[in-house]
Amino acid sequence: MLKILKILYNGDILEINRVAKSFEVTERTIENDISFLKNNGLIRFEGPPKTGRYVLMKKGEDVLEQVEREY
Repeated sequence: MLKILKILYNGDILEINRVAKSFEVTERTIENDISFLKNNGLIRFEGPPKTGRYVLMKKGEDVLEQVEREY
């Protein structure tokens, strides 16, 4: 999940199939992670379903920065 936050923090587009392949996990795993992140207010989806994208919320930035400070 932290890798997903980092992707969004860097301003990159989150493509589920590409991320799943890169992390060597299933697309379903990425979808579950995205669902968790959305439900906890760390990311949100903006725009129409076909052309929209996920964006990092302030809370997500805070979590990512805190984790990076600790490690």
